[in-house]
Formats: sequence, structure tokens, C-alpha cells
Amino acid sequence: MLPQTRRSTGIPTFIRVLTAVNFLACGGYQRGIGQDFHHALSQAAVSICIKQVCDAINARLLGRWVKFPRTPEKVDRVKVRYV
Repeated sequence: MLPQTRRSTGIPTFIRVLTAVNFLACGGYQRGIGQDFHHALSQAAVSICIKQVCDAINARLLGRWVKFPRTPEKVDRVKVRYV
């Protein structure tokens, strides 16, 4: 779960998630994402949002939904599907 902000002026969780998703979807530069007219954030704030959201995804979803093959045979089977 994303950490809750302690200040009443902190960035709401939904803005943090949308900022990180926007960056992950579009790539590019953090400053450009933060200067988007939908949510004006500094580069530092965008960087923090990306880190918090990615950490939450890694902690809660990665191990459950993302599985990597662990043996050479399983790697070869996966490779065949994408050739």
C-alpha cells in the first residue's frame, strides 16, 4: 500500500498513482510528466510518486502475478512462444 501523507497539502494517492502510470505509459522525462496540465508537480515529486507506486507494485503484485522461468528448459519453452 502507498504510504499515507501526513500533511493536508500532500499529494493524494490517486494523483500519485496516475502520475506514475502516466510516466510508465509514456516514458520520457519526469519534468514533462509533472508539468502536464492535469497535475502540476515538481520533478522531485514525480520521482517520489514513481518510486512509491513501483515499490507498492513490487511488494504486493510482482511475486503473485509475475513468474519467471527458473530452468533452462522452461526458458526455452517460453522462447518458442515468442518466435
